[in-house]
Amino acid sequence: MRITNLTINNFQSYYGLQSIDFGKGLNLIIGKGGKGKSKLFNAFYWVLFGKLYISEIGWRSTNGLPSNANFALKRHEFINKKALKETEANQSVTTSVSIEIIDDNGLVYEIERSVTAQRLEHSEWDHDKAWKVDNNILKISHESTTGTKVKTADLAEDVISELFPEGIRGYIWFQGESLDDLINFRSHENLRDAVRHISYYPYYEKLSQIISMAKTKISAMESKHMREANKHNSAVRDLVSRIETAQRTIKSETEKKKELDDAINAINLHLTESENKLSGLAGFTQLVKEYGVCDTEIARINGRLNEIDSYQRRKLPELWILRGIGEMIRKSKEIITQHVETEYTLPERKYLDNPGKSKLEEILRDKVCFVCGSPVDSDHQHAIDYILERMRMQEAYLQELEDYKSNLEFSKHFNMLIGKIADFPDSLLVSLSQIDKQYQDSDNEIEKLQSQRKRFLDKKRALDEKIEEAKKKHGVDPIQQAGTAQLLNNNLRGSRAELEKVKRKLTACEQVISDA
Repeated sequence: MRITNLTINNFQSYYGLQSIDFGKGLNLIIGKGGKGKSKLFNAFYWVLFGKLYISEIGWRSTNGLPSNANFALKRHEFINKKALKETEANQSVTTSVSIEIIDDNGLVYEIERSVTAQRLEHSEWDHDKAWKVDNNILKISHESTTGTKVKTADLAEDVISELFPEGIRGYIWFQGESLDDLINFRSHENLRDAVRHISYYPYYEKLSQIISMAKTKISAMESKHMREANKHNSAVRDLVSRIETAQRTIKSETEKKKELDDAINAINLHLTESENKLSGLAGFTQLVKEYGVCDTEIARINGRLNEIDSYQRRKLPELWILRGIGEMIRKSKEIITQHVETEYTLPERKYLDNPGKSKLEEILRDKVCFVCGSPVDSDHQHAIDYILERMRMQEAYLQELEDYKSNLEFSKHFNMLIGKIADFPDSLLVSLSQIDKQYQDSDNEIEKLQSQRKRFLDKKRALDEKIEEAKKKHGVDPIQQAGTAQLLNNNLRGSRAELEKVKRKLTACEQVISDA
């Protein structure tokens, strides 16, 4: 998973809209004290988890300010002060942080958290009674098989929980002041790891080993020197030989004693842990049962969600791609209807055949009207123009009729096709409504299942807290070790017997060392 961009608007010391792009690999934010590094750090944590780090108090949700932060921070004080001061009474100011993340599968998530504060009527802009601050709003958008998904509120929080599980958050974003909170000193393993990682203990341990080795080497050199200096004195040689024998005995028995001490410590530690585990397992039968129900239901819901996802992936390219073409189908129906209404309409009847063309030509030739005897000559040009226009209109009408008759055969075949598809728009519109219903039903079921899963996840988180208490108090995981009580009891009996046996060996070893 990789962060590609962070955009901040009026958040803490960042005034207005500011954006930072991040490249692959290591990104360093470098600056002098008081230049906004911690505030930038807070922006990361707030956009994801809705919390700010307050010195000597820790991480606190901005929704619960000021009471959950012991009144160290007012309700509006995480919004940029300059932006607050510039806001007039009865106006609002918004602070927001958005982050763009690409996961390991290449999916891009855009996460945005925002808060709106309204300026009230008050003489002091920085007074806590001068502001009405809403709770923060979380919105997440990402691409899916069915298009862009936008989730808010609890559904968005579910996405955050999937991307950043609760158990690892403290190790991916933490302030230097909160380092101690990462180390659980009630656990021997955690304590040992902490010592090895944050102290100089390994150096001291190495120095002790060097000194012990040097002491042995120096003793051997001294014995050798004494033997050579007194090679003619048999009493001294015998004494040196006895000393060296005793030293070898002490060394071997001391090493054996150390092994026995370590074994006793290990057995005692194992006994303590086993007794705590046995005590812890006794009272968690119902918890184990409830945890199993949660796991079963979550698995069932995840299985159903996978089925719906496969169903949507299949339906989208083969059928659901038609969603949204209803208006186009309705327009097609209008075109077909309009064609049917106009196709079989003969050209408008124009009563231009009385008098006919031949009579009109006769009037022009004889220059007199055969009906009324009126002259039609150069002195009566309007009459000539009228007769000529009448003849032109007759020719146009006859041509229109001829064109209609010549196209009639083609129109018949075309209209047969129109007749076959005339009912398609209505059928398609009915099908489209079913497609929309299928799509909506599947999305509604997804929302319903996600809501159910959230309830079970919330319940499981509550059970996880009880399990963590059991781990801290008894060193036992009730879920993982529910069936091991009898085995633990048997181990306890065997460990106690082994402890007595090792103690007897230790007593004998200490006596040999004392004698030597």
